[in-house]
Amino acid sequence: MLAATRPIAPGATITVDDVTTVEIDAPADTVDELLAPPDLAAADGAIALGPIPAHGLLTRSMLRTGGSAETPVEVAVPVALDRALGGALRPGEHVVVLATFGTGADAWTEVVAGDAVLRAITTGDDRSITSGGATTMLLAFHDRPAAIAVVHAARTAELTFIRAEPTATDEAGRRYPPSTASTTGESG
Repeated sequence: MLAATRPIAPGATITVDDVTTVEIDAPADTVDELLAPPDLAAADGAIALGPIPAHGLLTRSMLRTGGSAETPVEVAVPVALDRALGGALRPGEHVVVLATFGTGADAWTEVVAGDAVLRAITTGDDRSITSGGATTMLLAFHDRPAAIAVVHAARTAELTFIRAEPTATDEAGRRYPPSTASTTGESG
């Protein structure tokens, strides 16, 4: 498997000097996510999506490969711990950002970003039940409109983060419950 030879900061470009080969004994489902020696060429020039500790094993979700080295759009947003898998999310994971607008029967939830990478998490000291455990998450996006949509939603709605696999499908704009304006039979 491939491991970092030194600590690697988020956004750093990885070179072959930053990576070494190590042998491990791990379950097959764990090994599937890890980068193996044949992946060395793909790791060379990849961008670290989160912090990678020295001697840390490299996973596919830790790196952005195959694209340009341009810096993705980043934004920090506040979220309550109970709306971020209870604090179980980790840097490098891909997340879907949901926003719930309104209250009661008129509320709706919308996907505002279908594939963001969690770069860092900062948790406030106040974890009381009444505070909700305010947490700030630094997110990276592949495009500016997704980042802007999340910033807007952070100011106008309640955000919820869900863990997700990287996807090429853009889920942004999907809504629950679906809009019923076109299905009510009303005419204008």
